[in-house]
Amino acid sequence: MTDKIALITGGASGIGRATAETLAARGLSVGLADRNRDLLDQTVAEMTSQGHSAFAVPLDVTDRAQCASALAKVGRDRGPISVVVTCAGIAAVSRIGETGNAEGWDREIAINLTGSFNVISGCIDQLKTKGGAIVTVSSVVGMRSGFAEAGYAASKGGVLALTRQLARELAPFGIRANCIAPGYIDTPMLAGGAGDVSDWMDIHCPMKRLGRPEEIAAAIAFLASPDASYVNGAILPVDGGYLVV
Repeated sequence: MTDKIALITGGASGIGRATAETLAARGLSVGLADRNRDLLDQTVAEMTSQGHSAFAVPLDVTDRAQCASALAKVGRDRGPISVVVTCAGIAAVSRIGETGNAEGWDREIAINLTGSFNVISGCIDQLKTKGGAIVTVSSVVGMRSGFAEAGYAASKGGVLALTRQLARELAPFGIRANCIAPGYIDTPMLAGGAGDVSDWMDIHCPMKRLGRPEEIAAAIAFLASPDASYVNGAILPVDGGYLVV
């Protein structure tokens, strides 16, 4: 996978950062896309100080024109993008019908689902030049209902459907599209939303613990690699067994 360019959204923290570090360690040059410029620059500086090839791509995934412009610039400056990983996402807890739920719904759909579409669309022509790999990040909540998470569940379920469509449409161009469905992972997003879920995990997860970002990153790296050359349209849960309970 050396000499390839990877683009990871949500790359400044959580699963996105872990994925960027994992892919960089395997020889890729990684573009970290994020809207938090300060955290993005800090993450890129830390990675480059460790000898990794990493660069910042300031980006709001909800802005389609900005996505097209920024990703075209990556192609011109760095070479064609070969791997796209859509980690950018948010989660809000609200019940259907609650005040403010409609705004939360719009934001989750815009970032989690439409944002994935915007970024992938902006990379399609580059991926077609040599073939490539798309790895989307959904959630077990997109496969099984969660608690007071309608917007999140719908957006992540949409990512699953989008991935299958990408796999079918893009295979003739040598592009594979697969999806990771993480369980409950120890990230800033989880801490900011669900808080302490250790008791809940004891009941609902056979492994009785949260996942780690690097465990998701390892699965993403596999799907992005030549080792997964015949894997296309797959949905891979990485959830400690949550879905079997």
